[in-house]
Amino acid sequence: MYAFDLDIIWGQLDYFTVGALFSLGLTALSMLIGMGVGLVVSLGRLTKNIAIRALSSAYVDVTRGIPLLALLLWFYYGLSILVDYTFSPFSTGVFCLSLKYSGYLAETFRAGIQAIEKGQSEAAFSLGFSKLQNLRRIVIPQALRIVVPPVGNSFVSMLQDSSLVALVGVWELMKRGNSVANSSLRPFEIYTAVGVFYLIMTVSASRLNRYLEGRLSIEH
Repeated sequence: MYAFDLDIIWGQLDYFTVGALFSLGLTALSMLIGMGVGLVVSLGRLTKNIAIRALSSAYVDVTRGIPLLALLLWFYYGLSILVDYTFSPFSTGVFCLSLKYSGYLAETFRAGIQAIEKGQSEAAFSLGFSKLQNLRRIVIPQALRIVVPPVGNSFVSMLQDSSLVALVGVWELMKRGNSVANSSLRPFEIYTAVGVFYLIMTVSASRLNRYLEGRLSIEH
């Protein structure tokens, strides 16, 4: 009968903790880039310029339509051959996670901006605000409050999806788990530990998101 061996887990806790922190850092960096790109694309989706609006819509469709795994493999193996340049696993992971989630975040930001009453913008213009000032000082600050819950959910989803970057060689939590499982021949214990690490991170991120949502509601 198979005996669950806790010693193999205790012996790798530090190794896995470093991998978990790496996964969190990778996700946070990708999220920041994805949010920046998503905000720009969302403004493109709302502009009156037909060409920019069409390009922004196409960007959202493409980034949301391609699975993350296919995007990672295409970028790391396919594009590297095409341009005769080897991308690092880390840059590949950050680029593909940012690209994939920027499409979802663009739609989230667009919905948040559209939720702001037009009367506020009209009042701002009557006070002499330019379009840029209205966006920066009136619309975007309020929209960011509205989109905190869905953006937090996207962070949790991205954190889970970050395990896929192990396939291109990024030494985050899952990659470290694969390495230890192969060398120790104790995959059940190792992948149980990896799953617990992901569970702790995602539950913590969800609780933090709820806390921020509650604080912003109170302040509002």
